Amino acid sequence: MDPKPKIVAIHQPCYLPWLGYLHKIWFSDVFILHDNVQFTKKSFIKRVLIRKPHAPGESDYLIMPLKKHSDFELIKDIRVDHSQDWRRKHLVKMTEAYRGAPYFSRYFPAVERMFGEVVGMESLTDVIEKGIRLFMELLECPTQVVRSSALPVQGQKSEYNLNLVRHFGGQVYYSGTVAAGYQSEEEYRAAGVALLYSRIFAYLGEHPYAQPQGEFINGLSSLDALFNIGAEGIKALFADYEIGLRSALSRGDAG
Repeated sequence: MDPKPKIVAIHQPCYLPWLGYLHKIWFSDVFILHDNVQFTKKSFIKRVLIRKPHAPGESDYLIMPLKKHSDFELIKDIRVDHSQDWRRKHLVKMTEAYRGAPYFSRYFPAVERMFGEVVGMESLTDVIEKGIRLFMELLECPTQVVRSSALPVQGQKSEYNLNLVRHFGGQVYYSGTVAAGYQSEEEYRAAGVALLYSRIFAYLGEHPYAQPQGEFINGLSSLDALFNIGAEGIKALFADYEIGLRSALSRGDAG
């Protein structure tokens, strides 16, 4: 395999996403916001977990309210309901949970500013991308981010993903482990694309970062890591995790 293969990752838009999602962006050359697929109500598209204040070991949801839509609506067509003051509510919850965190005072103003910039922004994907690009800016992440709805690519499920990767000349598809249940490794190999799975959830379970608010909780919004260990701490965590990933790539392993 090429010493520096082109890596593509794909994921549905997710509100203030967790570290595994953020790492998919960080590690990839191209990250595709897959907004051209059906919205799933029980997903993390419109919601995310943060630590629950004054309750060690417990988490709480931040949920964006949405305007009424059909069960078959595509993500790109979903609209945010700004008749509710959800932004203030979310900022208050963040403050209550993290005001004592080591990096809260450094990064909260940027988060607050981003929330001000989405006032009146109707598209759910637009609002989510604002948050994603804030993380990218703070991490100085140069990855190209595009939306599947803006691309001349079609397909169903795994075929759609493969077509998106091939559209960008990707040699590696950096995928979440959930997709292993329906993706065909042989199909990707035949197309000249290696499958590499993210296992960062398990890695964080074995190598937790500092959460001074209580016992470690995995899968929280990247805000948790940002406020607790800062952008440099996140980058150091990613660098340590990538030692195994890069070793797998150099061996040509999938997984």
